[in-house]
Amino acid sequence: MNYTWIDRGRGLTPAGDIRLIEIHGDRYQEAMAALKSAGGERAFASFTFDPVSEGSIVVVADRFEEYKPSTSGEPVQYAITEDGVEAWTHAYGAMTSAIASGMVEKVVLARQVLIDSPNDIDTAVLTDKLAALNPDSFVYNIDGLVGASPELLIRVEGGSLTTQVLAGTSLEEFGLTGPKITEEHNLAAESALVSLQRHLTTWNTSPTTTRQGRMVHAGTVIRGELREGTGILNVLADLHPTAAVCGTPRAEAMDLIRSHELPRGRYAGPVGWFDSRGNGVFALALRCAFVEGNKATVYAGGGLVAGSTSEDELAETELKLRPILDALD
Repeated sequence: MNYTWIDRGRGLTPAGDIRLIEIHGDRYQEAMAALKSAGGERAFASFTFDPVSEGSIVVVADRFEEYKPSTSGEPVQYAITEDGVEAWTHAYGAMTSAIASGMVEKVVLARQVLIDSPNDIDTAVLTDKLAALNPDSFVYNIDGLVGASPELLIRVEGGSLTTQVLAGTSLEEFGLTGPKITEEHNLAAESALVSLQRHLTTWNTSPTTTRQGRMVHAGTVIRGELREGTGILNVLADLHPTAAVCGTPRAEAMDLIRSHELPRGRYAGPVGWFDSRGNGVFALALRCAFVEGNKATVYAGGGLVAGSTSEDELAETELKLRPILDALD
């Protein structure tokens, strides 16, 4: 099994005695306990999107070494066996009705596409191709979940915190204007700041845009100083799931997702690394696929608000499927 984390070009991989530990219960506390009981300094982690779902994992090892992606790798022969459009359309109707009724202001709807290949899909090759095609992204390969995320969920280093909220997608920057994208983005940025404020002594925000391949995203960067004794896993417990991948209000949006989507597993969950001192980096597990042998589930989602149209939202999912499909080709 391959385990890789590439932070915008800088790669890490575990070496020596490598152990994969499944986490249950209070997953963030258990993750830190797993690292400390193993006597390690650092661990990879991939947590589920839904806090009550099983399947979160931690990878501990004797040491972590630099990882350099290969430039070789053959295209994967594959066929789409289920495009997910029918299930997505059914859920879209229910979720937009909930928005119209005032139950939620925003909810993020995901689409799952199933693919088959004649041979097992090599996740290491897929990871390297994603890294080559998406040099400014967070590329990860942890226990079958492989992707290239544009979105920094949280970075903690020496008591300083950075997060980048992305919500709103277009092919060009001029497409990131208008009331629909503005509302979608503001709801995500405001919810992240509310979750973070109790952990910070000072903070500031700044607007940004981020490009990944064909797509450009509206963003807000939040930087702040953590309260003494606060580590990255403490903050994750409050910050995730963000409105960028769940919705607003969080509880009601989560209920809609549970009712109208297939389980997301670790898609849209935190993925990255942490250390025993509370430092670390996590991205949102986006632009990804879960690979099992010769089969894979590819995920893509988008935020629905008042004014959303099914044609535009479905087209957005097509764009967000491209990073994985381009890496397979």
